[in-house]
Amino acid sequence: MNGKEKIVQQSKHWLVESLLDLLKQESYQKITVKAIALNADLSRRTFYRFFKNKDDLLKYYGICLINEYWDFIKNQKDITFAQMLNAFFNFWWDRRNNIHVLIKQNLFIPLLTQVTKQTSKYVRIYDVNFGWHVNNISASEENIIMEFLQVGIGM
Repeated sequence: MNGKEKIVQQSKHWLVESLLDLLKQESYQKITVKAIALNADLSRRTFYRFFKNKDDLLKYYGICLINEYWDFIKNQKDITFAQMLNAFFNFWWDRRNNIHVLIKQNLFIPLLTQVTKQTSKYVRIYDVNFGWHVNNISASEENIIMEFLQVGIGM
């Protein structure tokens, strides 16, 4: 990653953190792009360089969470089902403060629902080796497994 890419990633991170910070104090509907940018010490122009609106920023955060989760899972070698469950709950537990903010704002389930529309592709993209995963399962069984791995039983 070159210097410009690092600055882009840092700016996006600041905008996400700004939104999460503002969600602790204000309802999502009342938060403006101007407030998000100001709280992040960035301009509105910078915000719009990366995102169409605050919904787009929230979706970006959801995608980042899911990608981070799958990176975390991929680093587990020959993971058993019990280890997968443990990793799943530990991952979300470590992010519980931000998740709690999203839940209080009724944003968590809609966000994950939107992001999990592509659940089954993650195993193929990340080439995760599940020792407990049966090779000859139906597409619907695979979708059930992938949805659980992404959002658990909270839906």
